Amino acid sequence: MKTIAQWAALLPQQEGYLALSYVLDTTPGALRAKSGESLDTAVTERYQEIVRRRLAGEPLQYAIGEWEFYGHLFQVDARALIPRPETERLVEMALQEDLAGKLVADIGTGTGAIALSIALEAHPKPRKLYATDCSADALVLAKENAARLLSSRGGIHAQPASAQPVPNDASASSQNMIEWVLGDGPSALPEAVDVLVSNPPYIDPQEKESLQDELQYEPASALFAGEPGKGGLALYQEWIPLLPARLQSHGVVLMEIGDRQGEAVSSLFRQAGFSAVTVHPDYTGRDRIVRATR
Repeated sequence: MKTIAQWAALLPQQEGYLALSYVLDTTPGALRAKSGESLDTAVTERYQEIVRRRLAGEPLQYAIGEWEFYGHLFQVDARALIPRPETERLVEMALQEDLAGKLVADIGTGTGAIALSIALEAHPKPRKLYATDCSADALVLAKENAARLLSSRGGIHAQPASAQPVPNDASASSQNMIEWVLGDGPSALPEAVDVLVSNPPYIDPQEKESLQDELQYEPASALFAGEPGKGGLALYQEWIPLLPARLQSHGVVLMEIGDRQGEAVSSLFRQAGFSAVTVHPDYTGRDRIVRATR
């Protein structure tokens, strides 16, 4: 029988240990510590399917079917963008705002990673959290993640998608807090909010040919921003002028940006009448978030 090390070697660059860690609900380090041991048939069958899909070109996250974001395990598939580590910085900054009893919005929620992370981690919690997306399929995925995570044991060891969540008072409160809205951009919001967060598409479509092949598996509408030749700024140019009407007085906007878009997006916010516009880095030191106050 093959050892853990032999199975892991089927995928390049340590991806094998990472994939196996999801299958076995452990860590890559723990697997390396017992790399000479063998695996049972059920594990190897699931792992071999992951290997097949990954070697066919799919992103590892889709092949596994789930991915950790901000300490919680999200179901991921081609209905929505894969949550990235840099977006955890957006969640971190949102949680530093005064959210107690406030109205919060996540525009373009995708898997629900941002909205659900805020719902799970904010203490005290917002009064209402609107999570919008222009894709009905993405909203279905986000609701599936909500059903799994807003249970009595939300977190990195959350129950599998097939399991029935066991509600308690806290989880019921969190589920009632979120309103899922099908619609495009800030105009989909039913009322003005106090804090608005968003990770909009910010890649120029004309860069598509130069990107990694595996990005073709992710929804283009979640990656590429409007018409080519605008430097990925198309949605910022469209959305930012709409934001003053979608924010309460002194409301705050936190938007993820491409690492070369800080100055341009900041300028758009200032043109729209926002104050205290600042650019913040992600965990690697690259410009990643613009914060602005109405």
